[in-house]
Amino acid sequence: MQLFIHDHQINQNEFVCQINTYPYHAIRILEILLKRSIQDRIKIVSNKYYFFDEPSEEFNNGFEKRHGFTQSLNLPSDHSPLNIQTKLTFTSQ
Repeated sequence: MQLFIHDHQINQNEFVCQINTYPYHAIRILEILLKRSIQDRIKIVSNKYYFFDEPSEEFNNGFEKRHGFTQSLNLPSDHSPLNIQTKLTFTSQ
């Protein structure tokens, strides 16, 4: 199979090799940009991020409920490498 991209001929083997190479640096840059873009809104504890610009819900037993998310960088071969999940956490003061 031959592909033509911008008038350049690329054979199938070269194309497959390029796809299977993970963009480690690009993923790391995305991770840094994500953290920097929300740094004034969150508190980071390990790989857990809690939003402190949103009000927390306090309970009578000393716990409070905060919204946040977890982020992990995984490099599997069959799907998207950046995983972000929302999180609901109960903390005690």
